[in-house]
Amino acid sequence: MNEKKIISFSGNASVGKTTVMTRIISDLKVNKKNVGYVFDTVRGTLMDMNLLDNPTGRKMIMYKHLMEEMSHLLRKDVEYLLLDRSIIDWYVYYKYECEKRNIDEEGMQDFVFNEASKYHKVLWFQTEGFDYVKDGFRPKDDNLRNDVDEIYKNVMTVYGKIFGNVIPIKGETITQRYNAVKEILLK
Repeated sequence: MNEKKIISFSGNASVGKTTVMTRIISDLKVNKKNVGYVFDTVRGTLMDMNLLDNPTGRKMIMYKHLMEEMSHLLRKDVEYLLLDRSIIDWYVYYKYECEKRNIDEEGMQDFVFNEASKYHKVLWFQTEGFDYVKDGFRPKDDNLRNDVDEIYKNVMTVYGKIFGNVIPIKGETITQRYNAVKEILLK
């Protein structure tokens, strides 16, 4: 069997990552591909900000995600591992909280980039041109969204220059974004 393809679906809240990833999982299964997947652990992070108030809590969230990734990587039958958010996304929100609270980042970028170096592709779902759905579940704060978006731009630029595997996903609709990802992963 070929090397596992680890694909990160990354980006700000409410840009279509989970919806597109769910459709792609179905497509891969129809094409007889063995798929592992980890759904968004960062969303849980946003729901329990108490864990973000201390370095141990922040690291616990990151390690939880890494453990979920590892459980799929150990499976020999998995050809594709799709991540609805990844350690890169965790790092973006971690960085946001550190900046907001004037907390030292503790040198986490090197650790995160080392862990993320195994990703085959990072599909970066961009906010431009895509309507932000305020559904009561995701953060309602436009300033938060804008601040996090700026951090995404910075982190993805640096990560992309190092590893060359960041692919911006654009489109005004879920269908356009789905078709873009399908073209990348199922060609």
